[in-house]
Parts: sequence; C-alpha cells; structure tokens
Amino acid sequence: MKKLLYVLLWAVLYFVAFLAADCLGFLHPFLYLYSALAAAILCAWPYVKLNQKHPVTGMAIIPVALMVFLFAAIGEAKMDFVAIALLIGLVAEAVRHLAGPYDNPRSIRASYPVVSLIPFSAVLFLWTAPGHMYPETMQEMGKAYADKMQPLYNIGLEIGMIVLTIIIAYVCCYLLTKKK
Repeated sequence: MKKLLYVLLWAVLYFVAFLAADCLGFLHPFLYLYSALAAAILCAWPYVKLNQKHPVTGMAIIPVALMVFLFAAIGEAKMDFVAIALLIGLVAEAVRHLAGPYDNPRSIRASYPVVSLIPFSAVLFLWTAPGHMYPETMQEMGKAYADKMQPLYNIGLEIGMIVLTIIIAYVCCYLLTKKK
C-alpha cells in the first residue's frame, strides 16, 4: 500500500507540474503552443524520482496515464491528445526497457525525452487542421489572443521546439540522475 501511495504521489506531482506548464499559455500564445519547454523542466523531477524509487516496468507509462485520466476528468483532453499521449507513454516505456536495466540511470535518461514530447500532441492539429484552431481559440481566449497565435503556426518553429524540448529534457534528466 505504501508503494502504491508513493507511486501515486509522484504521478500526481507530475500532473501538477505538467498543468502548471500548460497554464503558462494564459500569458501568451507562444507559451501555450510551446509549453513543452517548460514542461520538460518542471516534470523532470517527479518523473526521475518516481523512476529511481521504483525501477520496474510501468513507471514510464503510469504518470502519463494518470495525467491523461485527470485531464479527461476535468474536460481538457480530446481523444486525439489521449491516444497520442498514451502512445508516447508506451514508446517511452519501450525505450526505457531497451536502454538497459530499469535501475540504470541511462534508462531514465533515454525515456524522459520521449515523454517530454507529450505537450506537442495537444497542438498537433496545427499541422493537420490549421484552420480549425483560429475559431476555437477566438471563442475560448478572445480575438486578440487568437490573432497573436496565427503567426506562430510555423512548421519550422515547431520542429525547432521539438528538438529543443528533447535536449532540455535530456539535460534536466541527466542532472537529476548523475552521481554526486
């Protein structure tokens, strides 16, 4: 029971960190579209702690699954986000398994950059249906906010942010797992 509570504690802290990064989007559209940068920093600590304390199968997917469940519970998870986030979590679990023993920091360092890509699944529709975003954003956040978001629909910027997020996630994870 104590182990389950510990796992849930770190998974909930992961969700809170992810939500905090996501809420930065209220400040500016750039921070909404590229919240993955902040999430890579804020979510690293709970993810690493969970995986260090319990080096077993499932610890890469559990915080992701709980986060998706909690976002769905508050009405903030569309089905495409749920599917892609869970797929990313499963890929992270596979990467962790392939990267070596679960008690080896290398496996955490390899899986966390994969998990850090989850925020991009929420804005993937910018590539698939860019015209759909403007009216939805205008309704939820107002015309001025939606107008600021339009120039940020840039695939080059998106790819750059994905690469930067992976690098930031790896560095954060490395710093948290290196031996002192």
